[in-house]
Amino acid sequence: MTDKKFCYGLIGHPLAHSLSPWIHRQLMDIAGLDYPYDLIDINPQDFLREMPSVLARFRGLNCTIPYKERVISLLDSLDSQAAALRSVNTILNSRGYNTDHEGFLNDGPDLYDRRILILGAGGVSRMLAFAAAGVRAGEIAVWSRRVEQSAALIHDLNDVYPGIKAYSVEDVLSLQGRSWVVLHGTPAGMWPHTDGLPLPEDTVRKLLGRTVELYDTVYNPVATRLVLMARSLGIRARGGLGMLFGQALAAQKIWHPQADFAEDDLLEIKRKLAQAVMSHFPVSLVFTGFMGSGKSTIGRLLSELTGLPLIDLDEAIEADQGRTISDIFAAEGEIYFRDLEHRLLGVCLDSGKTQIITTGGGALIAERNRELIRSKAALVIYLSCSLPEIKRRVGQGSGRPLWRDEQSDELQKLYDRRQNIYNSVADRVISADQEPERLAAQIAADFGLQEDNR
Repeated sequence: MTDKKFCYGLIGHPLAHSLSPWIHRQLMDIAGLDYPYDLIDINPQDFLREMPSVLARFRGLNCTIPYKERVISLLDSLDSQAAALRSVNTILNSRGYNTDHEGFLNDGPDLYDRRILILGAGGVSRMLAFAAAGVRAGEIAVWSRRVEQSAALIHDLNDVYPGIKAYSVEDVLSLQGRSWVVLHGTPAGMWPHTDGLPLPEDTVRKLLGRTVELYDTVYNPVATRLVLMARSLGIRARGGLGMLFGQALAAQKIWHPQADFAEDDLLEIKRKLAQAVMSHFPVSLVFTGFMGSGKSTIGRLLSELTGLPLIDLDEAIEADQGRTISDIFAAEGEIYFRDLEHRLLGVCLDSGKTQIITTGGGALIAERNRELIRSKAALVIYLSCSLPEIKRRVGQGSGRPLWRDEQSDELQKLYDRRQNIYNSVADRVISADQEPERLAAQIAADFGLQEDNR
């Protein structure tokens, strides 16, 4: 039996997709610490019976949902941060700590003297509120679907930080001004429900119009729908991957205060962490846009940059049918083609791996295809290209089934109609008039797969 002083692990339920073993083994490796790190999945009905023996066997533990609060009654003591938050995510010899707070402050936006809006009032949002108050945010507003929960959080916040300007809100659009830093603390948008948003979509879009910076604590996917929507509007936004890494590093420093974690090694782990998330939580990056917007080119370049597999939906259709798209249109008509497109899009989305899917210009015009994508772990990237640039690239459009004489106004009408639909389905809207290599690098940076130099 392994000596307790060398035992580490994670308690929670369920833990099948946890990245904690990967992160902590990487961290211990660079510090020269050769200790095991185990997953300890405890069913809720067995928690009180099994947890005392776990505490007796393990020197250091991480704690995740649903036990961050429940474990407190079984511990000998708490540090001041864990006590204030009433939440424990790290344990050392039966003493509880909360390193989420440190992980967020090291990775999140500057909050000093700024107007903060927190979406959610659960455990994560509580940490965000206390972090903001602790660094003297200028104003803190908390929204939750459950008004009583946000009111209780504000009450606790005022007890610890008397005089702080903090209040709960029932309608985020009632807030005045355009200078809010938005902190998202709910699970909305978390894999595999990547279509999720904390508020109705029209409300989110209006709120983002009043937002100057956004931080989403969700890290899987690396860039959530909320983050991508904010970036599409030019808002500085990031997900919680840095916080995930930071809280793990802080836990290691509690367990091993004498260990040396070299900065270059830490940066390398952070770089690989995004790839690990994409592997553990597969999501399809679906490209849409008008003919000539560069979907195939950008998809290929992004695949080369990131190593992600690429599926060209039109090529998949041609391989399935053994003939070209033009031949399918000519022989069978558009209805037949669109049925093929829908069927094979579903096949591609069900691959179970992170991938890039490029679609034809008309694929996401069909409502059934948009609904299909929303039902899967997928994010839509709209390559928005101006019509003059499209005309320059495509010319007379040889082989384009829906191309018309560029002197007519039909192409303009088609472009306008489709652009509205592309915008409505897109999670990320990005200008495709720029150089393809630069565009591919920008999208790779969105998902943490390349350094963001913006």
